[in-house]
This record gives sequence, C-alpha cells and structure tokens, in this order.
Amino acid sequence: MEQYYRLGKFAKEFNHQNLLSSIQNEFGYLYPKEEMDELGLKLQITIKKSLPMYLHGYVLSSALDKYLRNYKGKITILETGTARGFSSIIMAKMLKKYSMEGTIHTLDLTGHYDKIFGNCIKAAKLQRHISRRECLEEWQKMEDTYIKFYQGDSIKTLQTLELPRINFAFLDGHHIYDYVKFELEYVSQRQQSGDIIVCDDYTLEQFPEIVKAIDNFVKNDLYNMKTFYGNDGNKSRGYVYLVRK
Repeated sequence: MEQYYRLGKFAKEFNHQNLLSSIQNEFGYLYPKEEMDELGLKLQITIKKSLPMYLHGYVLSSALDKYLRNYKGKITILETGTARGFSSIIMAKMLKKYSMEGTIHTLDLTGHYDKIFGNCIKAAKLQRHISRRECLEEWQKMEDTYIKFYQGDSIKTLQTLELPRINFAFLDGHHIYDYVKFELEYVSQRQQSGDIIVCDDYTLEQFPEIVKAIDNFVKNDLYNMKTFYGNDGNKSRGYVYLVRK
C-alpha cells in the first residue's frame, strides 16, 4: 500500500504549473488541486511502468465548467472508457456544483460489479480484487444521482443507446483508429453549435491511431480544436478540446 502513497505523493508534488495555468486561462476555472489529488490517489493511481498523471481531470472539469456556466436545461454527457470512474465522478461533481439536472452515460468493457480491480489503493487496503461499485462507494449518492453505467464494445453498444443530443463527451476508450473514428462521428451527429468533445491521449509517439483519427476528423471543419500538453518528466501527454462550430 505504501507504493500507492509514494506514487500519489509524486503526482501531487510534480510541477505542472505551466499546463494548469494555460487551462485556467482558457476556461476561467481550475479544479481545486487538493481535491483532485485525493481523487487521483483513490481512483487513478496504479502501479505500472509509467509514472502517474491524471491531468485530464483538469482539462475535463474546466471544459465542463465553462460549458455549464452558459447552458440552461438538462444535460447529457457521454464517456467511453470508464475504468474505475475517476472522470465520471469529476463530471458528476461539476453537475452538482451547478445544481444541474443531467446524466453521465459511461461505457466500458468491464461491468460495474465485476471484481477485477486489484491494482489500486482500496484493493490493496482490502487485500482483494474489488468492483468499480466498491471503488466508488464513498461517492455512491453522487453516482446514483448522475451516472449510468454500460458494459460493452462501444461500436456495438453506442448504437443501442437512445441519445438524441450529447452536450458534452469525453472519449477515452479503445485506442484504435476505427473505434476513435466511430466514437467521434457518433457524437458529432448528436451535437449542436457550442457542444464539446474532450479526448485523452493525443500523443503521436504513444497513440498514433488516436492522433490519426482526430486529425482526420477535424478536417471536416465541424469543430474548432485546441490541444493541451502535460508531462511527467519522462513522457508528454496530449489532451484535445473540440468545440462544435
């Protein structure tokens, strides 16, 4: 368990000020760092070869905050790649901040009650594999209020959802060209002017298929695109912010 705390300490203390300043300047809001670090430790930190980095939480929350400031009515959010629910909870917190009525539809290959998560701090504390539902136990009321979970392949599952409008989307599922292309097109067909897509892992060296899919998508000239880059001292990571024209 100590290793998770050490990784959390690294992520908390690493200087990302340039990126965080650019996010705040762009959106006029930055998620409280202490709370972000706590969420990161509990829902994002894993033991792996690469160093921990959950900067997408800042891009996501700031982009959604700006959208919610200017939107009235019920909001529909789509996420692909739920994992342990880090991004879903951040988006739910933003909806709660604005007392906004809405639903976060989030999709993953892993079922919500499947006990497959062993590489996280709560699993280490309990000394067993846990489910996503257990990961999110302390946010259960927020989860039940705002989040709807789906299990399945995005190309197959999204086509079964009845989502006439998607105000805001966070795409972080399969890092494969055909999947990213499909998800972008699926969302764009359900968005209006001013609606948002945020994409993680826009990094050519690590995820060339994501970069290719996004670059081809924006050639359609339906969206304005802005890219943010962070790093952990060893690698960079890109985050894309797309606004429907």
